[in-house]
Amino acid sequence: MKIANIGLRGIPAQYSGIERAVEEIGTRMAARGHEVTVYCMAGRYVVRPRSYRGVRLRYVPTLPSKNLEMLVYSFLAAISGSLGGYDVLHFHALGPSMMACIPRALRKKTVVTVQGLDWQRDKWGRLARAYLKLGEYASWRFAHETIVVSKSLQRHYRRRHSRDTRYIPNGIGHQNYAELDEAARRFGLQKAGYVVFVGRLSPEKNVHLLIKAFGGIPSPMRLAIVGGGGEPSYLKEIQRLAANDARVLLTGPLYGRILEELVSNAFLFVLPSSIEGLPVALLEALSLGVPALVSDIAENVEALRQGDFDRGFLCPAGDRDGLRCALAHLLAHPHEVERKRGLGQEALRREYDWDGIAEETLRVYERVTGGHLAQPRTPSSHTPGASPTVAFR
Repeated sequence: MKIANIGLRGIPAQYSGIERAVEEIGTRMAARGHEVTVYCMAGRYVVRPRSYRGVRLRYVPTLPSKNLEMLVYSFLAAISGSLGGYDVLHFHALGPSMMACIPRALRKKTVVTVQGLDWQRDKWGRLARAYLKLGEYASWRFAHETIVVSKSLQRHYRRRHSRDTRYIPNGIGHQNYAELDEAARRFGLQKAGYVVFVGRLSPEKNVHLLIKAFGGIPSPMRLAIVGGGGEPSYLKEIQRLAANDARVLLTGPLYGRILEELVSNAFLFVLPSSIEGLPVALLEALSLGVPALVSDIAENVEALRQGDFDRGFLCPAGDRDGLRCALAHLLAHPHEVERKRGLGQEALRREYDWDGIAEETLRVYERVTGGHLAQPRTPSSHTPGASPTVAFR
């Protein structure tokens, strides 16, 4: 099968959950012999390999503008993909979904994955928000099948558009508990001596509220904020707030072993966001057995209470005082937190397993194409866990 992915900055994943999902799913499909292509934003990559772990990479020029970058890229990628002989063109997120009309007009098979209702994010102006709302319409109107990453999104499409969608969540890595080592030396942290946030530093994550709420609690506990990205003005606000409290630690983005150390040994994981699609950072923390305090939006509740397990605590979204009260109570009553530690880890890992998710996505492709597919190549020697061999332009 020949598959094109459109609607992300590119892979290797550097920015968001969309890139991570496309990388994890695409490399698994490539390892099974399918021809997988990812359209990348040329300006985001100084070095431009032609492939990554068996996935072909194509680079599309665009404009360095918050409002126009994705629009220009997805338009050009949709035209190229429509003429590229692919069996399926897979669009990711609401904005790029608008361009699904191009392959659909040319009678190409299209799939859209919705990671969240992006028009709800405060960073967008009126025009951009209107465009993203049109993208929500396009995500089901021009797609042969629409995938959503959470059950709350599935309910939204059924309620708002009377449309059935396919629920396929993003997955989580197979992290293992890691003793504090490098994180202790680098940041001066002690086991269970800090609470941690992991995610992109953007307004809807409410990191500013978290720092303010934490500042109102007299405690020796520290607050570790892990992440980057976001608008420069918001990052400056976060840095200003953190500078007023010596207990607050801004680590910047972290990956791999040091991130596992930092999350594994936290007293509590905190995610006070107002908007989520599927909170992968939360799922990964829970898979390490770390209890969580999260805002009471539907997506967070879905992750926290997956299956028969309740792995944490809720606070009102967007409410600094409510967050402060909930956090202060848990810091003063650590036994309540410890009762949640380690609940349902294996069930969570089974539910959000990348291998199963790749298989479900492949079945969607097979359904929309009706089995009329290009023949797979000989299975690649690259496996999802293997080191990449890349050819440079």
